[in-house]
Amino acid sequence: MPGRPADPKCTLNELGPIPDADVEVAWVTGAGKGIGRALAKRLAADGWIVAASARTQEDLTSLEAECPSARVQGFPLDVTDLTRTA
Repeated sequence: MPGRPADPKCTLNELGPIPDADVEVAWVTGAGKGIGRALAKRLAADGWIVAASARTQEDLTSLEAECPSARVQGFPLDVTDLTRTA
């Protein structure tokens, strides 16, 4: 994002209060592994607030630990389970 310093280690300052409506929020499904995980980490490093969904809490816990800035919040969810997503 223009005007925001990239931080590949996901070590941005604590989020604190949202100052205005210019804050970007992304919901990343499949954030437990692979491309989804890499995308969640990159968005957080670029200053986005990331709602990360994955099938297992363990994957989300480790993702949150890798991005301790509170920019990533995990939500266990299997998007193929229609009883939980409908």
